[in-house]
Amino acid sequence: MNEETTDKNQFVDELLQLKKESYENISLVDYQHLRKIIWINRIFLLLGFSTAWIIPNPISMLFISFALTNMWCIVAHHVCHGGYNRIKGIPKKYHSQRFATGWSRFLHWPDWVYPAAWKHEHNVLHHLNTNESLDPDQISYRQKSSKLSQNNWLSRILSMLSWGLWVSLWKALYYAPNTIKAMNEKKNYSHIKNYVLYRREIILRCYLPYIVCHFIILPLLFFPLGWYAVLFVLLNRIGAEVITNWHTFLLIVPSHHGEDISLHNQHFNDRSEFYLMQIASTSNYHTGGFWRDYFSGYLNYQIEHHLFPDLPASQYVRLQPKIKRLCQRHGINYIQESIFKRIIKLYDVTQGKKRLKRGHLLLEGGCDEHQPL
Repeated sequence: MNEETTDKNQFVDELLQLKKESYENISLVDYQHLRKIIWINRIFLLLGFSTAWIIPNPISMLFISFALTNMWCIVAHHVCHGGYNRIKGIPKKYHSQRFATGWSRFLHWPDWVYPAAWKHEHNVLHHLNTNESLDPDQISYRQKSSKLSQNNWLSRILSMLSWGLWVSLWKALYYAPNTIKAMNEKKNYSHIKNYVLYRREIILRCYLPYIVCHFIILPLLFFPLGWYAVLFVLLNRIGAEVITNWHTFLLIVPSHHGEDISLHNQHFNDRSEFYLMQIASTSNYHTGGFWRDYFSGYLNYQIEHHLFPDLPASQYVRLQPKIKRLCQRHGINYIQESIFKRIIKLYDVTQGKKRLKRGHLLLEGGCDEHQPL
């Protein structure tokens, strides 16, 4: 951000006007867009499992993984933020307080992640503390030094293999336990009680439901076609699991990592600083075109989403060019690059080759209370 050319108050006033216009534009058209995404996910599931029983094959794995990815990245993500709460007349199951609760979880969002824990970890901790020390999704604060010896090819290969294995299982190894941990810490349990509940809840709320649903019950539905059909469905489902882990990781994590992204040592003081810190902490991928947006999980609009997280996914398409022009007019750095460039920048950070910037937005004092805006 160029402080000399930026009138913070004027920028925020114009930003809030764009926010007001977006809220006023929310309508049934946005709900119809959501329903379109849901039906595409269902069709992909049908296409994937209709061939999964025949033989293990990459086509089945890809179709299944695409559906799983966007059940989370598009549908659950925006519904849980309350993006559709303002639309009158839509089914209550698409309101943030009702979505994926109880048994409906296995229909609407059958994921490793427990929905109630996700809402606290993501909607509160991540969005209100983006790239601060309290951000549970900022790996730079948590990873150990992993700078590689440029002369040790074996270390580089082992590091790449280790990183690849972790990404292949990242929802089970990272997201599911982290969200449960955040939910338990919110309840202020004692250390011992918290540890016991953490172990029990991650098994009962994350691992057991997902494994039983996806890797036992689902393959057994194909038993009338024979044991080979059951085995092939299981293998295709395992392949889809690896693909969706890579897909979600490479969509979600790069947008907040890279040497051009800022870490913050202090919390924002007011709404203006919140908006500026969100822009400095986030990057977009290339946008435009329904299918590019779909396969990007609408995470190619991360800047707009972090500014106004409770908008429907479809609203970001119209809002993004306006936000970009506004930032450029006020001399504020708006980062938008190819997802492949962002992935390379993420990898450099994870391997210790590069670091995120610190103190990009200097704040005086900070704020003790992390309150919603």
